[in-house]
Amino acid sequence: MQNLIMNEKQFFIDLKVKKTIIIYGAGMVGNLVYSRLLSNGFKKYIIGFAVSCKNKENYFDVPVYEASELLKYKESADVIVATLSNLHIEILNTLQQYGFKHIWIITEELYQNMAENYIEEYRRMHNFTKVSVDVLLMASDNNSSSGAFLCLADLSVELSKYGIKNVIVLPEYGNGEKILLSKNIDFVYIPSRDWAKKLDRVSYVSKDMKIVQEVNTKAVLEIESFIVQHQVKLVHNNTSYTYVGAVAAKNKKIPFVWHIRENIYEQGFEFIDYEKSIKFINQSAKIIAVSSFISRCYQGLETNNILTCYDGVRIEDYYNAEKQLFKKEKIFITLVGSIAPVKNQRELIEAAYILKKKEIKFIIQFVGNGDKNYIEELKEIVKEYCLENEIIFAGRTDNVSLFYQEADIIAVCSKAEAFGRTTVEAQLAGCLVIGADIGATPELIEDGKTGFLYQHGNIEDFAEKIICALSEQEISNKIAANGQRHAYNLYTKERNAKEIISLYKEILSG
Repeated sequence: MQNLIMNEKQFFIDLKVKKTIIIYGAGMVGNLVYSRLLSNGFKKYIIGFAVSCKNKENYFDVPVYEASELLKYKESADVIVATLSNLHIEILNTLQQYGFKHIWIITEELYQNMAENYIEEYRRMHNFTKVSVDVLLMASDNNSSSGAFLCLADLSVELSKYGIKNVIVLPEYGNGEKILLSKNIDFVYIPSRDWAKKLDRVSYVSKDMKIVQEVNTKAVLEIESFIVQHQVKLVHNNTSYTYVGAVAAKNKKIPFVWHIRENIYEQGFEFIDYEKSIKFINQSAKIIAVSSFISRCYQGLETNNILTCYDGVRIEDYYNAEKQLFKKEKIFITLVGSIAPVKNQRELIEAAYILKKKEIKFIIQFVGNGDKNYIEELKEIVKEYCLENEIIFAGRTDNVSLFYQEADIIAVCSKAEAFGRTTVEAQLAGCLVIGADIGATPELIEDGKTGFLYQHGNIEDFAEKIICALSEQEISNKIAANGQRHAYNLYTKERNAKEIISLYKEILSG
């Protein structure tokens, strides 16, 4: 039996009939459900989390099981399917095949209601009491897997080191909160919506627009109040998606800067009103672009108001001075990032087919989650090429450095990399990076000196670069070492923060 409820209050009333609870899904949705269960007094009934495939990581204070390990509860337990909606059918089929009787679905509506209740409860329990704030950092998401979010967290830490008081504004529920708490970063929740829509959605219906306007009007007013109450001097918008902080800053006549970290069109989105959005972004005191490539992505941006400032990463998280390549029987090639067409994992599979025909021994690991349909498409190609023993879909991890330690080569196949955080992390880890000569990747890799570039779309050239790296191992180790020094000197969070602080001072003194 499948139970569909859209309201948290009713959900918990009905759930109290049972005494044993299993949460299927240990991601962001599962985290939220677990938190809400704890808040509503259900902890003693929770057996643990169920997942399709258990890995070594466990960040919960209850056990994580594979579904097959919980069959003794199939008659008595309430199983809450707490995943993204595109996985519901697959999980329901699995649970029904195992014979589980009591199944609940966390619909998108129920998830949103739970998230709203979580934020409301958090805000009641955590009042922001600091008198003054120098900079308000506007996050566009709350996602621990988001490169933009991770960069914002690092920036906040560095600003604090230099005595610049800052607070991050979170627009929605998410697992990024854990990162902020672990780094002792001040944050507040002010719910808002972005000004983009999916490319495959023809238009926003009036109901959608009304909801967005209502939420964002309230958010702007709350941010304005925060600016006045805490004497905020400047607002920093972290991505192209968020805009409410800039509206509040303009209304309160304080400067705002806009950080362009992505091309939203390459991510499958577009501005609801492109002309209006670009016009407003151009009113920034300064526009910060994470690469020269990204500074050219939006037609109409005032180029004389753009500062190119490459992102920085935490050196200590990735640097490996002892790295030596090609010490195992098989060459290890890894691609890190969301599995989506824009990341172009298919090119690596096509190149792998050539490598196998040349009898080169290798293991390829795709690290990350993503578009389920695209993943299935890739797996079909892997099967067609008989590469099942060579290619592994490792899933998402919160400790990607472990994969860098194991890898010899990191592949970057993206069609339009905005910056290339993975490239820098891999270089710091001492890996040899082979990337497509497109997007911002050529800004980070000097071909034959700090890594290798292959011609985007040319599978033979890609495979040849891998073969060349393997056949000239001494040279490859030197190139990887050059890449490591290059990243160590140029792409640090300290350098990034100093450039941004200098910009702040210039704006505020002007």
